[in-house]
Amino acid sequence: MQTPYVKYIPSAHYVVSETFPFANPEPGAERAALITNDQGITLAFYSRNVETDESVWRDSRCIVGIWSDYCPPFIVLGFPRENLVIDHFLNGKKLSPDALAGFMAGPCDSITLMLIDESTGVMRVIREVAIESDLTERIKLSVESMSTSHTTADRYDEWAVAVQKCTSPEQMAFELVDPDKNNIYAVG
Repeated sequence: MQTPYVKYIPSAHYVVSETFPFANPEPGAERAALITNDQGITLAFYSRNVETDESVWRDSRCIVGIWSDYCPPFIVLGFPRENLVIDHFLNGKKLSPDALAGFMAGPCDSITLMLIDESTGVMRVIREVAIESDLTERIKLSVESMSTSHTTADRYDEWAVAVQKCTSPEQMAFELVDPDKNNIYAVG
C-alpha cells in the first residue's frame, strides 16, 4: 500500500537550481509530496518530464482547492489549460504536538508550488499562490479535528488510499468547479 508522503518542518529555505532537501520517497516515479510548516503548505511535484512541465508550473493559470466530503482533506492543484490535476491528502494525525501547534498558529495564507526534477533532485520552479481565508480555515479545522480524533494516522492513510482508488484527481477537480460547492480558494 502506498502511503501519502507528508512532512512537517518548522521552517525552510528553498533555492531554485539547487538540490531539494527531501529526496523523492518513491525514486523513479512521478509523485507529489505535501510539506507543512509554520508558514503554510508546500506542494512539491517530482517530475520525470521536467523540461515539459517547467513552463506549466511557472506560467500557467492554476487553481487550488480542497476536496473532501469528510475530514480529512485532499488539497487539489489543477492547471485547467493543460488538463493536469494533482491531489494530495493532508494527514494531520502525523503532525507532532509541536508541529501541530506551529501549523495552527501560522498564517497559512498561501500555498507554495515546487517542481523538482525527479532524476536529479534539483528544484526547477518555485511559485507562491495566495489562498483565501476560507480555505485556510477549512484546512486548519480538518487538521485540528484529525489531531483530536481516536482514529490512527495509519487508518487515515488507508482511507485516503481507498478514496484515491475510487475518485480520480480529475473527478476531484471537476467537483471543485461545481458552483454549488464553492471549493476553489485560489487562482494563480
